[in-house]
Amino acid sequence: MPNDPDNRLRDIFRIIVREYLRSAEPVGSAHIVSRYRLGVSSATVRNDMAELEERGLLEQPYTSAGRVPTEAGYRYYVDEFVRDGELDDKPRRELETAVAELERDMEAAARKFAKTVAALTGETAIIRVGGQAYLTGVSNLMGKPEFREGDLMRTAMRAIDELDAIVGDMQRRASDDLSPEASAQGGVSVLIGADNPFGRELSSVVTVFAAPDLGEAVIGILGPRRMDYETNVALLRYVRERLDELEQ
Repeated sequence: MPNDPDNRLRDIFRIIVREYLRSAEPVGSAHIVSRYRLGVSSATVRNDMAELEERGLLEQPYTSAGRVPTEAGYRYYVDEFVRDGELDDKPRRELETAVAELERDMEAAARKFAKTVAALTGETAIIRVGGQAYLTGVSNLMGKPEFREGDLMRTAMRAIDELDAIVGDMQRRASDDLSPEASAQGGVSVLIGADNPFGRELSSVVTVFAAPDLGEAVIGILGPRRMDYETNVALLRYVRERLDELEQ
């Protein structure tokens, strides 16, 4: 992991990641200076961006472009900035209903639950209970700007064709994730890039829990590396907390 940037570098890095998550476009210094009151010039921001690039947190996709996060940059962002996000009331109410149905009959409600998660996040949702894996919201994934590239389309097709094996691998990786970051995120693991069995250009937010009479179960959210980590981690943390409460 790269050394911690100082406060201004941290602020600029966080701004770039959030802007890129929102727009899917490389972020330039002029945009940052015009949108945020940092009290520094565009030249200073460019120098800071170059420093972040040297540290391996940002990259320039092509000459004269702004910067985007690297795989290491996404990991740094999740570890440092995705902590205590809270869900809004509306998705919280929808999840309460979905989790209650899941608790009553996990196998019967699994597919419907996955559809609820996909709708709330705008990503692809995965659930595996009793050995059966469900994946829904693939159209969300294919609608992302990243999927203009053929390689990512092939990755999505592979995910469908090899779903059981890939979800099993994801479940094992999440179960083995004993990092402090996973503990801090309420038992939710974030698998980015090379750590994500679905493909290096994708990320998964995953939680694994014990399902009564069904053994270990997994719920995951799959999307591009440019996903809303705060919302997705908060959503699965809330689901995990509700499921844990129902077991008490």
